[in-house]
Amino acid sequence: MLLIPDNAAAGVESHLELTGGGTIADIRIHADVIHSFIGDLSIAVISPAGTRVVLRDRAGASADDLHETWTPATTPALSDLVGQPFAGRWTLHLTDHAGQDTGRLDRWRLEVDPTAAPTVIEVAATVPAGGLAIPDADATGITSTLTVTEAAVLAQAQVTVDIRHPFIGDLVLQLTAPSGAVATLHNRTGAGSDDLRQSYDPTNAPTLSSFAGLPTDGTWTLHVRDVAAVDTGRLQAWSLRLFT
Repeated sequence: MLLIPDNAAAGVESHLELTGGGTIADIRIHADVIHSFIGDLSIAVISPAGTRVVLRDRAGASADDLHETWTPATTPALSDLVGQPFAGRWTLHLTDHAGQDTGRLDRWRLEVDPTAAPTVIEVAATVPAGGLAIPDADATGITSTLTVTEAAVLAQAQVTVDIRHPFIGDLVLQLTAPSGAVATLHNRTGAGSDDLRQSYDPTNAPTLSSFAGLPTDGTWTLHVRDVAAVDTGRLQAWSLRLFT
């Protein structure tokens, strides 16, 4: 039980801690407040990230007591909390804005449905011992494939490559999805740097973002070209991590 100061702008706070990992998919807040004039009251919740959402603002006039549950459906501003981490300290702030009537917070609770953790499909290509030679100054280049058998809808792709080459500025790398969509991973950057041991995702290979929503199952193809003369190299390994 927590007394609510009468006609006090500072109000009173009650806290609870949530533990665990993940973000909010849905949220429900319930409070039981005993008060003889609920129109005096405002109630807000503050998330661990510091987002404040007003749940009730001096509604109900002279009605007695409050036993209410708030959801994004009843209080659309709660949707602002969706996607935030739920772990940490939550605060319920209650204020009585008028004199005479007094009350107390009996109890409150918070229920969160976490966002499901993504499923990850991991597949490595089979590359011959010693690697695949990349023809020098050859626009055709080489291809290597791998097959994903798990059928799902792709959220994000990550590609990891291991290429030995003394001048990576000669190289162009592209990934083709089973649907035929193509993303460029590397396009003649890095100048005379040695070797390309790199993971690519939409943050450093933006065209991979176009793969979101595609099916995961089928044959994925890595295309490697050396488009300048003199230096040569080999594809040693490559793999996919598909987040669904």
